[in-house]
Amino acid sequence: MNNTIDYGEIWKTMMTESKKTNFESDRFWTMEEAVKYDTQIKMDNWSFSRNLIKRIDFTPDSKVLDIGSGPGTLTIPLADMVKHITAVEPSDGMLYCLKENIKANGLNNVSWIQKRWEDVDIKDLDAPYDIVIASFSLAMPDIREAVIKMNDVSSKYVYLNWFAGMPSWEKTYAEAWRRVHGTPYNIHPQIDCIYKVLYDMGIYPNVTVYPDYWELVYPRMEEAVTHYRRIVNATTAEHDAILQQYISEAFSCENGDVRMKEKSYTAWLWWKKS
Repeated sequence: MNNTIDYGEIWKTMMTESKKTNFESDRFWTMEEAVKYDTQIKMDNWSFSRNLIKRIDFTPDSKVLDIGSGPGTLTIPLADMVKHITAVEPSDGMLYCLKENIKANGLNNVSWIQKRWEDVDIKDLDAPYDIVIASFSLAMPDIREAVIKMNDVSSKYVYLNWFAGMPSWEKTYAEAWRRVHGTPYNIHPQIDCIYKVLYDMGIYPNVTVYPDYWELVYPRMEEAVTHYRRIVNATTAEHDAILQQYISEAFSCENGDVRMKEKSYTAWLWWKKS
């Protein structure tokens, strides 16, 4: 009797189920949200990004593939340190910010592909890459196939950055969903599932778990309610009242701002191809 658990199938199921309760899970960033995120990432001279870059083994001659690059979270600060970067990013809003950041920094060694990773053909790429990175961009329907493609186009290293446990903001989504609908919220698969998929593929990655402090800030209660309304598919005035009550309990409301800062944990997985 074969009792082997297929964690790749578990990933697929969890991703499918998560879309039933997280109405952000299968949409692209709007222009407004992308610009807001871009502004946050660039704070303190890209300090968040530069801390992540310290974990990457690169040289001035490295050729890098950044999957789910966003506005250039890693691409922009890393571009000054390597030979070339190809950024893969499907969102119009994020790609607009990426192009603006490339222009503002006078970079001529960054190219981009506007596709989801699962839609990228290896022929679209200038493979092989010394380094392949997917940081906070692993919401792919089939993680095994996604990793196989990453491995195929890498000549040296693959780096994955994903959540170890439910991140702080998703905890607020889960509670908001429960209060509005009275049913459990379905979470995305976490890093443990990815590790087991890799293990079954014969890939034994290095793992570092580190704390992150994520701050959610809304200028007004109305903006917070609008954001959560979309996320949890709230459709009535009664739902809005429930959300406002929850947000007032979970967030601090000072000087008109609605904000929360809590600790989450993230896992950095990497391996060197043999």
